[in-house]
Amino acid sequence: MADHGALAARYLVAHGGRLIFGSDTPSGPTFGHPPGLNGFLELEPLARAGIPLVRLLAAATIAAARTFRLDSLYGTVETNKVANLPLLGASPLEKVEAYDAIDRVVVRGKVLERSALAAR
Repeated sequence: MADHGALAARYLVAHGGRLIFGSDTPSGPTFGHPPGLNGFLELEPLARAGIPLVRLLAAATIAAARTFRLDSLYGTVETNKVANLPLLGASPLEKVEAYDAIDRVVVRGKVLERSALAAR
């Protein structure tokens, strides 16, 4: 049996559809939203479906910012933009698992070590 979600994602990308990443859906039947985990759980099947990694990175950055007309502030690393980004230990253009290799996070220009984000 075909994975209908993968088929739909491949069709969307193949036909020039806008792919936008959002991580507002819980990863399971819970009320919580584990920060970062849901996003990773959404990206993995898209990569397995054959969506190019460069499209996934754009979907999570500039495409989302453009969709909400926030690209003058967010979406790329540039002077005078808000610096909110994860610093990864691997390249997301080489493997989707890079999104699970967060070394540090920059929030509004302030660098936070990964250990500072862990639950106590």
